[in-house]
Amino acid sequence: MQWLKKCFPAIVLGVCLNLACWGTPALAQTFDQEFNLNDQGLTSIDFSQISFSNLGKVTAGGKITSDAVSGLTASRQWKAGDALSSVLRLGDVPSLGAGQFSLEQIGRIVGFAPEQVQLSQFKLLTSQPLPQLIESIPYLKNFPVGEVAPIAALVNAESSDPRTVATVVNQPNMAKRSLADLGDRLKTFNLSDLPNADATPLLSLRGWQQQSFADIPGLSQVPLTQMPQPVPNDSPIVAQIKSMGTSSVISRTVTGSSQIGFHLSCPDRNSIVSQSCMGVALADSGDPHTDQKPSRRQAQNQPRLSGKQWVLGSSQSVPGGNGALQFLPSSLGLDPGYEPTGRHPFGAAFKQVLTRIDGQTVSSALVFRTCVRESCSPYNQFAVPFLRYPMGSLIVVGADSETPVDSANLPVLPQTTTSYENVNPGRCMGESVGGISVSTLMSAIVAVDSDPFKPTSIGLFVCRDGQCGRFLGQYQLPSNTEAVQSAIASKPGGKDWLQAIASGRKPKPAELLQFFPPELQTQVLTDNTQSLLKLAQTQSDPQAGTTWQDNRLIERVAQLSAGGTATAIDSNTVIGINGLTLQQYGQQARLNYEAQGGGVGLKCSVDDLRAQSMAQVPAAQIAATLSRLGKFTTASSPGKGKESAAWAINQVLSQAGIRPLGEHPNYIPSIESALRNGRGATVDDPDQAEAGDLVIAASGRHIGICLDEGCQTVRSNNGTLKSFGWDSSRDFDGKLNGSTIYRITQP
Repeated sequence: MQWLKKCFPAIVLGVCLNLACWGTPALAQTFDQEFNLNDQGLTSIDFSQISFSNLGKVTAGGKITSDAVSGLTASRQWKAGDALSSVLRLGDVPSLGAGQFSLEQIGRIVGFAPEQVQLSQFKLLTSQPLPQLIESIPYLKNFPVGEVAPIAALVNAESSDPRTVATVVNQPNMAKRSLADLGDRLKTFNLSDLPNADATPLLSLRGWQQQSFADIPGLSQVPLTQMPQPVPNDSPIVAQIKSMGTSSVISRTVTGSSQIGFHLSCPDRNSIVSQSCMGVALADSGDPHTDQKPSRRQAQNQPRLSGKQWVLGSSQSVPGGNGALQFLPSSLGLDPGYEPTGRHPFGAAFKQVLTRIDGQTVSSALVFRTCVRESCSPYNQFAVPFLRYPMGSLIVVGADSETPVDSANLPVLPQTTTSYENVNPGRCMGESVGGISVSTLMSAIVAVDSDPFKPTSIGLFVCRDGQCGRFLGQYQLPSNTEAVQSAIASKPGGKDWLQAIASGRKPKPAELLQFFPPELQTQVLTDNTQSLLKLAQTQSDPQAGTTWQDNRLIERVAQLSAGGTATAIDSNTVIGINGLTLQQYGQQARLNYEAQGGGVGLKCSVDDLRAQSMAQVPAAQIAATLSRLGKFTTASSPGKGKESAAWAINQVLSQAGIRPLGEHPNYIPSIESALRNGRGATVDDPDQAEAGDLVIAASGRHIGICLDEGCQTVRSNNGTLKSFGWDSSRDFDGKLNGSTIYRITQP
């Protein structure tokens, strides 16, 4: 509490003479002018106009020393007046998800093209050891080294050199080389000289969390509302500042910390108080004693705040932080393990703290922490001055919890390139038929069914056009369609078994495994989807008067898949699944395809390209695919979004060109069994975990995907929001202990 003792007398006088104190007049004045605050204060600030580059300068100097035990791999130091963007590192604000960005996406937001970025400006990329670099950037290793100018310059290769990049880089003497070895020559190359580097997510590059926002070209200029997980721009929960002053006891508060809650009295045995308690008394924004009236939305969501106080952080510090960094020394001079009391009205990236009362105005600051892996210090490392609030103005209080923003309100990130550049696309065209992604369409058709099925599931008995059969297996494929009959008839005794089913006999599950095993079911669905796409393209769509295309092609293929190749167009025949007609079945499949991120007009889909050349590094492939997909709805899944964790994982794998995991792909224990029996390996040391590894909670209770090195952040399904959009710690925010990390080894 040394910093409080030094600053407290000056704060009472409305002046802070020590540079270590927050809100020094010079910096506060500069900040206020930057944001053009009016004399009445603001209910909220427009974060769509604010980035880390214009959030100001830190108020005090400090340093963080490397510590192998806590995971701090590098020391850093800063001084008062340094730009926040040069002090703040990507790993310090995991709630923003900055690692999901590629430079192409950043450029589309702030306005630059890849050829405008010199390689010398992107040190994270150029410092990567070459063997690591060519695995991180899709397909780079496939190119002739002479066509990749920066690498050719490094190894003195001629432009006509036919050797692949992989052949050159995988030599023993290249293990420690990096593009940084080019020195000043890096300035002669730009990002477009490295194929696909602009579309590579930051989290694919080792050490990305230790980069400052200023280190990544353009990132510090991205508005905070356009981050992958944005700062909320508004909150319906506001209060009016009624009075401000000092008291020996403040019992009803709205302040505290995430660790101890946000209604901590001052003083409290769990906190440290400097002399008296200083606070700002609040009134409801719709209180009859105030002049401010709430909007209808505010009135509906507004808790009762009258009579409560927001305690100044200069008066009280409270417990904060977690893990190995919880007791990291504070660069602001607070006791280890403590942070100034305050709130998180704008999310977990920073904490808003009231810092001093100056006459009839109270000043505030945004205080930051540092994080490594899943451990974070308290919010006590560095701060920037924030808003000043005159008496009677409104202040955003926000909710007590730091619940992530509803995925429905997340920004849509600029899509990365539709297809990576690749010198040998191989079978790409065969898996993207008619501009439709085969793997996504398969998943969309399967998801029409409301309930998940097992490979041994025996479905309804149906007859169409004089042919009878049953829906069979995990995809409920009808046995009276040509594709299924052909596959089963190839098995010894298969024809007789089909005839018995057609006559009305219900087969036993063991028979299904004999004549129509799971791998054959998947192969039939894949082959059938491809052939139906090709068939439909030769037919005419009566609505459009042309061949089947785009969304109508998706609908028609789904109809043909469910009803057979002789199915009438947009038929009203009920096919027995969910009571849908064939027309409705096709429409639902199209909606599912769109919900799963499927596109139309694809020529060489990212999914299929990745399946070929990234198969040796499935974790990187999964990470890149998830970055492209972002947070997606799981409402169209068999579990309707509530019990869809396993389904969502296999959707990501499918999009990444990786075979589904598990005999029962919608069942977590089945996925874990597959990983333990040949498809994967455990990662015993969490520090060795990579983005794209899988995390499974004890007893198969939940499953997610690592978003970064060390698996500090995990994304998984949120059953309440029906979205694959819950970003948590490795142990799912402590709700599910005993998690195991797996790495897929057999894609």
